[in-house]
Amino acid sequence: MTTMAYSELRQVVDADRSHASPGLRFGLYYDGWSSADFMPVKTGKREALQKVCTLQAAHNGLIHSLIERQRGIAELIQSRIAWRGKMFSLGPFVTGLGLEHPLENGFSFLSPYGVPYLPGSAVKGVVRRAAEELALFEPDPGGWSVIRVWWLFGFDENSAFFKNEENGTPDVIAQELSRWRRAYDAAISTCDSAEIEAIIRLLPDSKDRDEWQGRGLEFLRELPDKRELRRKLHLMGSLRFWDVYPEIAGGKLRVDIMNPHFNHYYQGDGRPPTLQPPGDWGSPNPIFFLTIPAGSSFQFVVERAEAAGMPPSIHDFISAGIEQAMQFSFKWMGFGAKTSLGYGLMGEASDLPKTQTTADTSPTLPRPRPSSRSESYDSHQRDRRTFSKEPSVSRPDDTQSARPILKKTAEIIPDEMRRSKAELVTKAASGKARIRLDNGDEIDAVGFPPYPPAPAGRRCNVDVTYRNGKPIKATFKGFI
Repeated sequence: MTTMAYSELRQVVDADRSHASPGLRFGLYYDGWSSADFMPVKTGKREALQKVCTLQAAHNGLIHSLIERQRGIAELIQSRIAWRGKMFSLGPFVTGLGLEHPLENGFSFLSPYGVPYLPGSAVKGVVRRAAEELALFEPDPGGWSVIRVWWLFGFDENSAFFKNEENGTPDVIAQELSRWRRAYDAAISTCDSAEIEAIIRLLPDSKDRDEWQGRGLEFLRELPDKRELRRKLHLMGSLRFWDVYPEIAGGKLRVDIMNPHFNHYYQGDGRPPTLQPPGDWGSPNPIFFLTIPAGSSFQFVVERAEAAGMPPSIHDFISAGIEQAMQFSFKWMGFGAKTSLGYGLMGEASDLPKTQTTADTSPTLPRPRPSSRSESYDSHQRDRRTFSKEPSVSRPDDTQSARPILKKTAEIIPDEMRRSKAELVTKAASGKARIRLDNGDEIDAVGFPPYPPAPAGRRCNVDVTYRNGKPIKATFKGFI
């Protein structure tokens, strides 16, 4: 009976599947179930995901309408907009991998419309972390301090610099917590006393306000060790981050793959002789997941809703501070998941390679097809400063060829990758660092492990991609 009902339902769904939104095809209409036992299929997962990728004209039009609605609202409340800008993904973008799905890799679709989106809460989390790193670790914080982070993003009693080591804490985590605590202790001395006093006046108990009034620096020093005092401090923050609706380059999502080889290490019983170190000799386990392709456009909007009692100095700082934090997030942090691998980095249209397909701003115009070069993931992970500043080549949709028209095809020289030795010019942070190659060239590199932190001057091996004899990308491959 169950099989019969499933078969009849399958016929109805297949008849209308192509018109359904990608979110509906990924969820309720997902084509990766076995009709025999109604379990996720073990093979054919890639093919099932590829049926989700295509966006119909109606879905592209819906995304455009959502963006235009945001733009209209932002123009009506222009005085309350702290920052607004359109950015493009320099590499693949993915968000929502932790959501439940038969593939064990989810994706964020906006309900009930079924189109991809980046929640405003996720944007706020990335930009807040960028502001904290500017305030605590950058030589030039650009006016940021922990007090200003609290006023603009809200007070978080569980911030990294408030956490203490506990029994059983792994050494690498303990070292990282200690690093944040030392940075906090050093940074609070530069905080403005008037801004600290304004924070103290937010304490609900008059006894606490009287106790700490005029002792702002001591108040900040006591916060990490006095959890009850932290719990009395309530500050929501003065910024609101709107949801982001990506306009998909080429009008189609992509299927990416992870191919881990370490199952024998992670799933072993942990006892000799079965315990073996991880290595690429293990049996691969391909894992497929959805991504938004490079060249897609993202409209970011940050609204200010200033809290009561905010000092005038912070009011004057909002515009410049958010601009700096946003740009830091676009270049160094990345949005969504898998940012340590280059996913989610953003840039302006001029930062894209000239052969890169970008998202069309009008749903009524034909979209150019992605070139074979833009389908390569390696071509998306370049530093922003190495991208060509020439405009992209645009052309009508051509059913005869999917390659862009170039003026001089003979001048295209394939990129070359070489293993090189290098020295860290800056310490590795958030998986990135500035390095100096043995030939003297300097370039930004990605892929550094978060633990243990690597200081400036440490030697390492990197894979460097060269274009026309110049390094354009570097990836960490191990310390020397």
